[in-house]
Amino acid sequence: MQPDDPREISAAKTASMTPEKHQRYNSIDLCKFLMAFCVVAIHTHPVDSTINKTLFTLYSVLLDLAVPFFFLAGGFLLGKDLRYPYSDRNSLSKIRKYLMRMVKYYCIWSLIYLPLAISSYRSKGWDIGRSIRSYIQGFFFIGEHFNSWMLWYLLSAIYALILILFLLKYLRCSPETAAKTGSVILLVSIGLTFLSGYDGPLPGWLHFIRTRLPGTIVNGRILLGCFYLPIGILLSRYDVSAFVSVYAFILGLCLRFSADNSFSNGMSAVLCSTGFFVLVKGIKLPDSKIYFVLRKMSTVIYFIHLLVWTAYYSLKYEKITYGVESFLAVSLISTITAAVYVCCRYRKILRKNQRSLINSK
Repeated sequence: MQPDDPREISAAKTASMTPEKHQRYNSIDLCKFLMAFCVVAIHTHPVDSTINKTLFTLYSVLLDLAVPFFFLAGGFLLGKDLRYPYSDRNSLSKIRKYLMRMVKYYCIWSLIYLPLAISSYRSKGWDIGRSIRSYIQGFFFIGEHFNSWMLWYLLSAIYALILILFLLKYLRCSPETAAKTGSVILLVSIGLTFLSGYDGPLPGWLHFIRTRLPGTIVNGRILLGCFYLPIGILLSRYDVSAFVSVYAFILGLCLRFSADNSFSNGMSAVLCSTGFFVLVKGIKLPDSKIYFVLRKMSTVIYFIHLLVWTAYYSLKYEKITYGVESFLAVSLISTITAAVYVCCRYRKILRKNQRSLINSK
């Protein structure tokens, strides 16, 4: 199953996976596969900051596209499955099912990665009480534990979907208002990230917030889904021209090169990732079962690569090891594992889709 893909929530399984159903989304499936390797690079650091500054900045911008792309794709595909203004019973039910699916996967993958967290606590010599407090904080407020850093995406999406449900169902807000609310939360997120790394003097109330961050959400990252998911939903209804998308992307690049702080980096990521996503979704690719395979593989790679990395460096180096070698090894092993799993798990669907493609010709 694909936890970040709402296309699997509605309709029968086989019907919802036919090539005709997903003809418009092939470019998104392909790009999600590529973005999964950007996530691997985020955690294995194949490139360090000693290279040319311009190249490293471009590399950083590329990596910053990855998680926002998953958020925007999830919101976009969810929006395509809803009926505007998304507050009718059927639409709210689909949002709720998507939320429950995300909760399910967050719990499952947190359990899978639990042994790594326990091992980390033991290596630090923490007692049971401190370990439990740390795990509770990571589970409910941060979305990560030792070597399970990618889980924050699921927790952030959960909070975002709860917000969207609340706004649409109880406040009767429009999707546009939900997106505006997300924009305000984005600014709060950037502000909290700035506070988390600021050591200078602050007014009393800001100082109070900063002192509470280490024991709660640490920084503003967990709030990002509250911006990207509503924007993705809105993009399923409104068309943005390629010119505007390119302009937003270039503006984001200029912002990234002109300054290096929490605000400029945060806004640069928003502009670049949104512009990039709009350009990608506008690309039309011919139907093929390969895109279904790539979509499924992207999910597997995203969620297992840190397990693969932990096993790799533990067996070969007996300590955490970054670099090009780790990136290539983890990418290769994760890709092979994902391909085998998808081909075995979805072989009936793949055969059905292949027959459908042949018949359509």
